[in-house]
Amino acid sequence: MVNVQSSGFFKSTRGVKQGDPLSSALFILSAKVLSRSLNKLFEDKSFVGFGMPKWYDPLNHLAYADDTIIFASAHPTFFSKIMVVLGNYDKISGQMINKDKSSYYMHSKVANGLFQAIGAITGFARVLDPPNSILGHLHTTFSRFIWSIKEEGRSRHWASWQNLCLPKEEGGLGFRSLNDVSRALFAKLWWRFRTTKSLWSNFMWNKYCKTELPTVVHFRGGSHVWRQMLNAREEVEHEIEVAELRQGEAWDDQLLDQTFNEEIAEHIRLNVHY
Repeated sequence: MVNVQSSGFFKSTRGVKQGDPLSSALFILSAKVLSRSLNKLFEDKSFVGFGMPKWYDPLNHLAYADDTIIFASAHPTFFSKIMVVLGNYDKISGQMINKDKSSYYMHSKVANGLFQAIGAITGFARVLDPPNSILGHLHTTFSRFIWSIKEEGRSRHWASWQNLCLPKEEGGLGFRSLNDVSRALFAKLWWRFRTTKSLWSNFMWNKYCKTELPTVVHFRGGSHVWRQMLNAREEVEHEIEVAELRQGEAWDDQLLDQTFNEEIAEHIRLNVHY
């Protein structure tokens, strides 16, 4: 079938045009091949996957549309095996991995040499939250571009970059500060962590909030992302409204399940009484 009409056989090189009725079906079939190939790799007992808490379900990859996240241990040998799987998928499906848009994320305490080794194997970019010095340098470059007549010229800066980032009604030009963008992204992560139920939020609950509620947890020795989320916690918590989760003398099970993860919701039902 081509465009909802019967057709003969044809040779495909890189797939059919996006929007064709066959496009989604072909993509699902090829994505299934990649998923099974990764699962088979992680079934190898000599392969060490991503370290997960023993009370949580193992996780090796997540996929949404054409985006895939692979979880693995920080060992060059294991990364090489993953790249073999991805290379085979390239050849079989014709879907080439865009390394310019691919990246890898590792714990901040990992040695820099290991960072470089993984980058050499994968050809991916390293992902980090930019330090303040880098953000400051970028802001200086932006400001120089605005005030300079020539690209490399010197000129007087009549207003600071901080003032230029103010809304127009407050005397600024409405530019976006990279510091504010970074804080907003981590605040959004905290909001999603507290208000939505997902595989990611359940993982974060089990890893960092197993014995304490998120509003009072003091554990700041986790990943860089978790620490930045905690920094945004107080600002976000002030925007969260308190909801009524009971009907008469009993808990509203539907609202309780929507608000908390399964373990905490069950704990409230069993131990918190009016």
